Amino acid sequence: MVDVFVREKIVRTNEKIKISQKEVYEKYVIFCKEQNEQPESIIWFSRRMNIFGHPSKQDSRKKRFYAGIKVKD
Repeated sequence: MVDVFVREKIVRTNEKIKISQKEVYEKYVIFCKEQNEQPESIIWFSRRMNIFGHPSKQDSRKKRFYAGIKVKD
């Protein structure tokens, strides 16, 4: 289901734009519920996002984020 989420909801943007991993995951969970699908855990979600070319990064406060993407409404 992560592949469908990436194709339908993720848009590449400027690398300076950052969005928290938690926010992207929460939008993924909502997307799955709308599709009547069971969401994967945040760990598996993150691994699959990496496979699809969207690795998460960590800031100085140990918070994980994605750079250069946004989630369509």
